Amino acid sequence: MTGNTGRCDRTPARANGDEFLLRPTLDLHENLPVDDQERPDQKAIRLLNRQLGELQTVRGLNHKRPDFKAWRDTTTSLLETFLGPDSHHTERFGNTRFSGTARIRPWGSRPLPEIERQAKERKAYLVFVDESGFMMTPTIRRTFAPRGSTPVNKICDPHGRVSVVGAITISPARTFLGFRYQMLGDNLNFRGPSIIEFLKQLRNQLCGPISIVWDQIIIHSSSVVLDYLRTVPETVTEFFPPYSPELNPVDRAWFYLKYDRLSNYAPTTIARLRSTVESEIKRLQHQPDLLRSFVRQSEVPLSL
Repeated sequence: MTGNTGRCDRTPARANGDEFLLRPTLDLHENLPVDDQERPDQKAIRLLNRQLGELQTVRGLNHKRPDFKAWRDTTTSLLETFLGPDSHHTERFGNTRFSGTARIRPWGSRPLPEIERQAKERKAYLVFVDESGFMMTPTIRRTFAPRGSTPVNKICDPHGRVSVVGAITISPARTFLGFRYQMLGDNLNFRGPSIIEFLKQLRNQLCGPISIVWDQIIIHSSSVVLDYLRTVPETVTEFFPPYSPELNPVDRAWFYLKYDRLSNYAPTTIARLRSTVESEIKRLQHQPDLLRSFVRQSEVPLSL
């Protein structure tokens, strides 16, 4: 589709294995409908959402291709137009590094190898942290059943959940891997104070300097968490790039538990859900080879 829709064309490519050719037709200064004027911030959100909508297709393109470069340049222009060239978000996108088939590596000025090197110099544990939720609603996957009998999962509480924070810990010598976790009460979400409690638990269990790598959700940089971290200089925190769950080994652990061990599991009570999840996590704690595989399967440049 072309014209002033602002969307990128998705035209089937030549028969060379490529799925799409992206031809951005986005006009940053397109005329707005007279009867439906938008504020600048609304227009910025709408146009940026269009670019983000193309991201999955862009990830499959080689970073040297002209259509990929056009997408990158258009996104850069959007950020500079609406946020300014000195914006933190504009600078972060400008520091993004692309390689291979456009896999995003926006580590900026502190890539993981440097983080690991400094952790070794400090003789610190390297710790990957991530939060997740386990729902009373089951994770549905295809399964076996007698012919003519469709499996039925009965849900007792579609909104019931248990929130868990987990950490894959790697010893300073990079020889031992462990899994630490903390569970909240029923139907609760993690906030700054609960993150601090988990950090205190890590310090008590690991007994040494720690280098934590986690994502950029707001609770990780909340004022209460930052105030606490200033009191424990032996604990250093680093951030994953935005929108990069594939880099976090703990995300692999959650995927394994939800889509392998607990797929199609429909507990009758939250207490039963909590007991089952905790049992599976404790089982995971005694499988260091499985934890090692999560690190290897993630896209972090780390060899164990």
